[in-house]
Amino acid sequence: MANVLNEEKKQQVLALGRLGWSLRHIQQTTRIRRETASAYLKAAGIAVRPPSGWGRRAPKPANEVITDPEVNRAARHPEWQLAYCAARLALTTTMRACELRHLRWADINWESELIIINKSKTEAGERVIPLVPDAIAALRDMQKRATEFGTLLASHYVFGSCEHGNYDPTRPMRSWRTAWRNLTTAISCSSCGLLQRPTPVCRNTKCIADTKELISPLAGLRFHDLRHHAITELAESGEASEQTIMALAGHVSPRMLRHYSHVRQEAKRKAIQVLSAPVRA
Repeated sequence: MANVLNEEKKQQVLALGRLGWSLRHIQQTTRIRRETASAYLKAAGIAVRPPSGWGRRAPKPANEVITDPEVNRAARHPEWQLAYCAARLALTTTMRACELRHLRWADINWESELIIINKSKTEAGERVIPLVPDAIAALRDMQKRATEFGTLLASHYVFGSCEHGNYDPTRPMRSWRTAWRNLTTAISCSSCGLLQRPTPVCRNTKCIADTKELISPLAGLRFHDLRHHAITELAESGEASEQTIMALAGHVSPRMLRHYSHVRQEAKRKAIQVLSAPVRA
C-alpha cells in the first residue's frame, strides 16, 4: 500500500467506500490520497467507483455549509445572504425580483420608512411602499454588507453586481437564481442536524448518515411565489381593501386579482361562522 493508515482512518475510508463515494470524493473529504484509499478498498473487497460515476463533483467548501439553522439559511456565504435579504424584502413589501434588483439606496427614505419604486415591470408598478421592521432590518444588513466593500453612495444599487468575486454597486445584480436554488434545497441531517446542500450522505465526516431521501421543505419554491404569498396574506387579513392591495403590489393581472378576491371572500366566510352559533334564550 502507498501509505499505512491508522485504524480510525482505515474504517472511515471503508465506510465511505461502502456508501459508494468515488476516490476523488474520498480524497477531498479525508485528505487521504486516492491511491491509498483504493488499495484499502480493494483489499477489503469493496468495488471502487470509476471516475465517470456518480459523486465526481467535488464537495462544497466548509464555508458553504450551513451549521446553524436557527440563525437563517443565508449562513456566511455572501450569495446566500443576498438571496435571504431579497426574500425578506419580497415577503414584506410585495416587490418583484426585477424591482429589487434595480433598487438604489436613493430610493429609500429612512426617516419616513418608505421605499420608492421608480423602475418596475409596468408603469402601474411604480409606487411607494411603507417599510415594516423586518424589511428595515434586511436593508440594514445589505447596507452593512455594502460598507464592507467600500464607499456607499446614494446612486449605488442595493443589490449590486457581484460576478466572480468582483463587487460593482454601480451595476444591478443580474440574478440570484443559483443562490436561491441552493438556499431552498438545503437539507438538515436527521442524525447530526447539519444543514447542508443535498447529497446522498451527510457532509459531516463524523456522521456520514444516509441523506439521499431527505428533501427540503422549501424545495420547488420560486422566488416570485413570495410576492404572491405576501399579497395573499394581505387579502386574508381583511385589513386591506382591493385598492390598498393594488397600491402596495402595483400591477396585478385580472386573473390574480380574481384569485385574491376569492381569498378575501373565503376569509370573510370563515370569520362570519362565529355568528352561526345557536342563539340561547
